Amino acid sequence: MLTGSGKACEQTTWAFGNFGPYKTGTNLVDPAGEIAWLPADHDDSKYGWQRDPGWKLGECIWAQHGVWDHLQTRFYRKINFSKEPHDGRANLD
Repeated sequence: MLTGSGKACEQTTWAFGNFGPYKTGTNLVDPAGEIAWLPADHDDSKYGWQRDPGWKLGECIWAQHGVWDHLQTRFYRKINFSKEPHDGRANLD
């Protein structure tokens, strides 16, 4: 979500050895402000359908649903990523 919102993020790098995966270090991923979301001025008219007015273009879809605040980089609903939505089973970290 950080990199999709144009923010730099340090990620862990891994390799696989004889005894399974092991951490090899970290890597900085910097999208240099480029976001993954459609621009606010995107024109959908060529598809012949109307976008729901509640979907704000140019903004993170997860932030629009209250999962996190992309301005403060704060998660509000971590549970969205820790349990299966259809049956509530715990996910792996």
